[in-house]
Amino acid sequence: MSDVRRLGWSRVAIGALLLLRTTPILALLDQPFLRSAYPLLGWPDGRWTVASLPSAIVALLCVVRTVAAVCFTIGYRVQVTGLLCGLSGLLILIDDPFQFVFTVVYLYLAAIVLSFTDAGAALSLFRAPVRFPESSRWLIRTFLASIYCWAGLYKLRVDWLDGRTLELLQRSGLLTGPFISIGLHSQMTRSVAAWLVVGLELSLGPALLARQTRHLGLLVAFAFHGVLQLTASPDFLGFGMCALLLGCWDAPSAKTGTRSPVLARIGSIDGQ
Repeated sequence: MSDVRRLGWSRVAIGALLLLRTTPILALLDQPFLRSAYPLLGWPDGRWTVASLPSAIVALLCVVRTVAAVCFTIGYRVQVTGLLCGLSGLLILIDDPFQFVFTVVYLYLAAIVLSFTDAGAALSLFRAPVRFPESSRWLIRTFLASIYCWAGLYKLRVDWLDGRTLELLQRSGLLTGPFISIGLHSQMTRSVAAWLVVGLELSLGPALLARQTRHLGLLVAFAFHGVLQLTASPDFLGFGMCALLLGCWDAPSAKTGTRSPVLARIGSIDGQ
């Protein structure tokens, strides 16, 4: 069971974040991105939108998404409920594109990705059988690597690399904290920081995919999202990324079944 326990933790974390982000559980917190979650995120309020679906259908999709998220979190029919949660949520966003928020889209996609893994085989009230734990981790790694790749490629433009975007974010108050005041105090440091972010994002994907650098890449990714969450407060994105990063971490027995290759090599030397 330890082989898929991290996948179970990822599922629980993503499901909990979905419920916190799409329901009024955190309505008392004075956060702008949570104000639209009452009674449920995407719920039709009678105002003009570009949505083409009837309000009753949108409301039904909101209910289906919420019920599916609850079932997904507790581990009931994870393959079905994860797909149902993610697809119903995406359908709500597609119907009204002005509601598009990348963090919400990421959480929907994460639920869909996890529904194709062994995430329901651990920490579930209705435990599913273990089938392909290593393939499950590879699916999550590939998904995360694609996010880092596209994020880095998108920033390969002049207004980011010369630090202007970071300066604008800093002046608008979207970047705060001691790290920002020290690291972005001049044009040169802003440009250096911009290049470092691009280099980090473009290198994290290959680092996660290569076995030799995976653990180091995971540690760097955790630290990267921790700093972003403290300085930029990017919705729940940092927490969601860390949830999936946990799921793609190699279990101790994932490769050898009993002990690590290093220990196995030492044992063979001692036996000679």
